Amino acid sequence: MKKLMEILKKIVGVADEYPSGQDTSDELAKVRSSIMAMQIIAVVFMVIMLIGTAVFFVDCIVDLCEYIAEPSVWLAKALCIVIPNFVLCLSLFVISLLCKNIFMNVNQSGTPFIPQVSKGMKKIAAVIAVMLIISSVAELLFPIIFPVLGTETKLVIDADGWLFFALLLMLSNIFDYGCKLQQESDETI
Repeated sequence: MKKLMEILKKIVGVADEYPSGQDTSDELAKVRSSIMAMQIIAVVFMVIMLIGTAVFFVDCIVDLCEYIAEPSVWLAKALCIVIPNFVLCLSLFVISLLCKNIFMNVNQSGTPFIPQVSKGMKKIAAVIAVMLIISSVAELLFPIIFPVLGTETKLVIDADGWLFFALLLMLSNIFDYGCKLQQESDETI
């Protein structure tokens, strides 16, 4: 069991030593263990996303083999279904990797108010924005390019996704402000 925990700590990126000058009280130990649990969940999610992406991609390729007799339909299905969904799964994997890095930085520093957290949140927001733009462009352009599919052209705007994007940017700005306050607090001591 001890070996398994050491392997998990190496995968997740948790160091056994605490930063110098940090409090090692029971309260901090509880916080560190919950952050480590979040890191492990992020790693498990990354593995699930990798496996899911691979299975989904293979399943789509198998489904597309049915349309080889009609090349235009096959290409349309490939571009309209496989590629956007593969990009979605891949971006979810990247988001889980960025979350894992945020949790690792918080665990190593002992505080969430560090510049890496804010930068990580902004990177996640950028990935979400790219996902939303790709899905909107796909919904708009693919029926125009491939009329074989028989769908109508419409612009789809995911309001929930853009709202989450905006909230994540606001949260990153809050963490930026927290970093400044933390720095001022450390300088006064």
